[in-house]
Amino acid sequence: MVVAHPGGTLFVTGYWDTPPPVWKSTDNGSTWTRVPVGTAAEGAAGNSDSDMAVGPDGTIYLITLVFDRTVLKGASVHVAVSLDCIRTQR
Repeated sequence: MVVAHPGGTLFVTGYWDTPPPVWKSTDNGSTWTRVPVGTAAEGAAGNSDSDMAVGPDGTIYLITLVFDRTVLKGASVHVAVSLDCIRTQR
């Protein structure tokens, strides 16, 4: 999933990692920087389907599915919200 922030920053996520990674680009996709979304111990979750949206005020929303591979079905859905995701992350 790729979304464009009103300020021009691009964000992308996927489901190949737990919690799902979020990357950002401030140069139209030429380079990407990983955005820390937290750890599992901090409540970040999701190992399957991910989606992102940008609100009219620039708020970034990340929604992820926790898929239980032992019973082959979704176990929960998590939503993360960031008001400051466009600042520089180190």
